[in-house]
Amino acid sequence: MQKATSTLGKGDFIELKSLAAPPQAVKEILFATLILLGENKETAKDWNFVKRQLACYGEKSILNRMMNRKAQEISSQSAQDASELLNRIDMARAHAVSSAIASVLAWCMATINEAAKEAQNH
Repeated sequence: MQKATSTLGKGDFIELKSLAAPPQAVKEILFATLILLGENKETAKDWNFVKRQLACYGEKSILNRMMNRKAQEISSQSAQDASELLNRIDMARAHAVSSAIASVLAWCMATINEAAKEAQNH
């Protein structure tokens, strides 16, 4: 999962936060990200909450949380909820919006796959 975050930087999240009216695909990718990071599904789907999370820095920043998240910490329900949000979004569509959101999508997909492998092993 760390490999998927290697192309992301703080500036990417500043870019995403600056979107006044982001496309639905951006919202859904960020909703899925927060669900995978352990946020409550309903809370994670509140755009104002997402913007507050994008403003966090240091240990609480989304990027730091993504880099330190382990697949075994993700419940199968969270992985399923995130997957359902992402099932209509492909990488080409994400790239058309922003390379930053495409990198976040790559992390989400890698994380969901790793969580599924963890679940099969236990």
